[in-house]
Amino acid sequence: MTVISENGQLKVFLPIKEAASFGIGEILQGKNNNFAKLLLARLLKTAAERVGFNINDADYIIEIFPQKNELIEVVFTPDKTKRILPLKASLKRQIKEYVLEFASAEGLFLGAEILHYSGIAFKSSLYLFNGNYRLLIKIDNEKSETLFLELADRVFKDKKEYAVTAEYGREICDENAVNRLAKALI
Repeated sequence: MTVISENGQLKVFLPIKEAASFGIGEILQGKNNNFAKLLLARLLKTAAERVGFNINDADYIIEIFPQKNELIEVVFTPDKTKRILPLKASLKRQIKEYVLEFASAEGLFLGAEILHYSGIAFKSSLYLFNGNYRLLIKIDNEKSETLFLELADRVFKDKKEYAVTAEYGREICDENAVNRLAKALI
């Protein structure tokens, strides 16, 4: 853990594995629960003690920034306005949802293999919908859209198509579908 105090803010840099022990993974997944908030409060206290930062009993705005180098940056900023909740976490990167449709299993496996080795971090699940295979992808990197367009027969990037597929499609693989498909080829 690296802690920096500057401009009235407390910045904490954590390796991803260490970040999990402070509930950051749950926050990044949208699980903004009380246990995660308690863990973030513990992180604030621990980090403040390391650099002599005076946290008083102030409320804090918490911003979480995933970094490219396997680090998570957590920024604690004293909140001058009064809020009901003492801790508020916000993720600055917006998660995009894509539906990649494949007409054949061969195309699906080829696409999954390329995605697996692309080095892009995302969540995926696999559905059968109207006779086609559909990979549902959640990602925070819009630059991947070009790759998706090259791999799939059709690409949908609206929340409606994502929700319709998840609701009415037949689920084949609910978690890490791309990795499972790529490993099936090995």
